[in-house]
Amino acid sequence: MRPGRLLSLRHAVFDRLVYRRLRTALGGQLRYIFTSGGRLPADTVHFFQGAGIPVLDSCGLNETAGPFAAATPERKRPGTVGLPLPGTTVRIAADGEVLVKGIGVFAGYHQDTGAGAGAAAFTGDFFHTGVTGSLDDDGYLTLALRKQEGPPG
Repeated sequence: MRPGRLLSLRHAVFDRLVYRRLRTALGGQLRYIFTSGGRLPADTVHFFQGAGIPVLDSCGLNETAGPFAAATPERKRPGTVGLPLPGTTVRIAADGEVLVKGIGVFAGYHQDTGAGAGAAAFTGDFFHTGVTGSLDDDGYLTLALRKQEGPPG
């Protein structure tokens, strides 16, 4: 569905007054904005996309050696942090917590032996991220809340 004439006109005016200046302030050659750690609100994503700057979300932790889920230019969905990266499996625990296993997930905390914090951070091979979320039918990960602190990001 294409925007109507009025919306197209409003966008053209906004582009001339705001978006063009924003793109110039960001160097004039910015092709994407990458986020990490959590999702941006959908209205923020739509603002930058309206300015002609696609937003690519991702989610990662120190314990996952960077992102474990990310959007790509071809596969992005506003409001999500994208799809699990190759070599990574994401699942949702019964309490809604995001669990992750894969090639980038650490094996345990330094000098943590026995049943310390490292052992408590895992269920089998899956690391507990401390964030709740959901996977949609296409596999896109949406983050909801940090289990202890409130909304992510």
